[in-house]
Amino acid sequence: MFYVKGWDDYVKWVKGKDTKDFLENFSISVLLFGTLLTVIGLAFGTYISGFPVLLAIIGSGLVLIGIVLYIFSEFYRIFKK
Repeated sequence: MFYVKGWDDYVKWVKGKDTKDFLENFSISVLLFGTLLTVIGLAFGTYISGFPVLLAIIGSGLVLIGIVLYIFSEFYRIFKK
């Protein structure tokens, strides 16, 4: 079985204490993953066209989704009170 050290801590961090924490932590994870895909896609896409460019496009889309989720989590925190 494939096991990554620290995976359980990461899952616990993403779940958070409540829905607001979950939305915020999940959006941060999506932002980081999308940023990583975008950087890798742009780095290799300048030399090789095709799949790396697709990675950059998907990554930038994930970054936009992460930003929207983060804004939604902040609105949720404000209006939850």
